[in-house]
Amino acid sequence: VPDGDAWTLDLRLAAPRPEREAEAVTDAFAGTLGPVPFALPEHMVALFRMRRSLPALWSGREQLVAERGIPGMIEFETNFANLTSGMGCLDEFLPHVGDEVIVVGTRPPEDAGAPQPALRVPDGALVWPLRDSESIARTLRVTFFNTIGIVNAQGRGLALLPETETYRGVRIDTARYGDPHESEMGAMGGGGLPLRYNFAPSMALVHDHLVIASSDRIVRQIVDAFAEGPAPAPGAVNAGLWIDPAEARAMLLRNREALVAKTMLDSGLARAEAEQRIDLVLEAAALLRDARLTVEETDEGQAVCLRAVVGASR
Repeated sequence: VPDGDAWTLDLRLAAPRPEREAEAVTDAFAGTLGPVPFALPEHMVALFRMRRSLPALWSGREQLVAERGIPGMIEFETNFANLTSGMGCLDEFLPHVGDEVIVVGTRPPEDAGAPQPALRVPDGALVWPLRDSESIARTLRVTFFNTIGIVNAQGRGLALLPETETYRGVRIDTARYGDPHESEMGAMGGGGLPLRYNFAPSMALVHDHLVIASSDRIVRQIVDAFAEGPAPAPGAVNAGLWIDPAEARAMLLRNREALVAKTMLDSGLARAEAEQRIDLVLEAAALLRDARLTVEETDEGQAVCLRAVVGASR
């Protein structure tokens, strides 16, 4: 439908709940989403939220995955116990996990005074509410550093250097890559740092929420966002993906040169042709003003809702 100088597409596909449903799916139903527990961070590219009982899903995993996937899940449980000094995933860890999963991505700030990766990717964080978080805080930190140790052992010299800081009373554990090798600096040719310098794996406990992030930058953003208080949420929604097209396009614009170079390399195009192809993508991205995909679920039925707002660039 027309909406000022734009067009809005609203699509809703609804169906009653099936008469026969996997017990794990029924048990995992945990109601609708409440307010986001923190203010939406600045320069947020995307937000994903899901309300489900993870212990119920894991308990009924054999109903939800193909038989060939079971050995992999058993292997995961074994590795999980090794990393956590013997903690059982189902009986000791998941009971501490709340019924919501939040994933947030933000556009990292530009720092004109420091070298930047040639290809920038959004900072991302997984945010899990925890019950009695302090009782497992030490185990979670040990797990984080155990994981970093294993990554370093298999990293072929690309070591992650652990460090800890306190920000607004919150302890943030981070692992950061050291300086690039001289050979990499030569290969970069002024085009920026290698891709891995987008990442500084981090972990923190923020207001009874476990935050596992791709960088310490976004952890600090989330600490600040919790201090600002909760953000409202749409009613009757159990899961959803919200995208900010303006921030997503800003990420593409920041990476224009890297995307042109990659297009030239992958497709064998001349620079002018590669630039034309990338600029068409950027022009198309400028038309999208809003995008969201949500799932509504009750005891009676389910619905998938898509909204997209398209209009000439402002």
